[in-house]
Amino acid sequence: MSLTNDMLNNLEKRRSLNDESAVLFGGLEATASNKSYYFTYFLYFIAILVVIGALGRGFYLAWQHAKSPVVKPAPIIIKPAPVYFHIPKRQQPVIPVETPAPISIQDKAVLLYQAALAFIAQNQTSAAIEKLRDVIQIEPTYQDARVALATLYLENNLIVDAKQLLTDGLAIQPDNLQLTLLLARALTMQGHDHAALIALGSIADIAGNNSTYIELLASIQASLGHYADAIPLYQALLHQDPSNDRWLVGLAVADEHIGQNAAALTAYQKANATGQLPLNLQSFVTDRMRALGGQ
Repeated sequence: MSLTNDMLNNLEKRRSLNDESAVLFGGLEATASNKSYYFTYFLYFIAILVVIGALGRGFYLAWQHAKSPVVKPAPIIIKPAPVYFHIPKRQQPVIPVETPAPISIQDKAVLLYQAALAFIAQNQTSAAIEKLRDVIQIEPTYQDARVALATLYLENNLIVDAKQLLTDGLAIQPDNLQLTLLLARALTMQGHDHAALIALGSIADIAGNNSTYIELLASIQASLGHYADAIPLYQALLHQDPSNDRWLVGLAVADEHIGQNAAALTAYQKANATGQLPLNLQSFVTDRMRALGGQ
């Protein structure tokens, strides 16, 4: 556009000069003046064409640009800045909470057994039985608890429960002396003296001089009518405790049944002298002494 303006200005200046020349020279050389005039118009026409061409080219380029598809810029993915959390510094050491160590099965069984003994001391038999059952359930090898429970069963005439409990215990420990003695006692309470005798025979080697074993064996022999076998057993017991009233009465009964009345009377008199006989047994001893001529 500046080029076009310059050209127009030049033409305008030339036109002014021509006008001034025409005034000064008063129409001289008209022919030459006319030629110059036509030439000026020709240049003016060329300049206009140049301007129109420039404008047309500008419009054409603008139209082509508008016609071409607009290329969208590739999307720019802006990743968020990483987030960091502030971790406070530990100001004081954390003191762990102490939890009690889990109690072992053995320790729990001991606690239950001790509780059962306390109930026995308080004559709370039902509570004691319940505790002892719990002990056997969690610790079947706890034989002391089994012995205590079987004893309570027998004292309360629960013979079937006692036999099952004792049989289970002997399956774990066949040579257990206390369990075998209680089983023999349960069998005699049911009148199964022969079975009781067999049970005692299985522990003869390990029983030795155990007074409970000997007393029960002597009682079973007498119940079976084996008085001759019972007498030495009672005599062995009286070597351990000469004033035991039960053993003295047992010996007296055995002696009387085999016809040793003098020995029987002596044994009855010793038992009577202890002063510790239960009332029912005291009446029996008094009657036998009178029958044997002791009174």
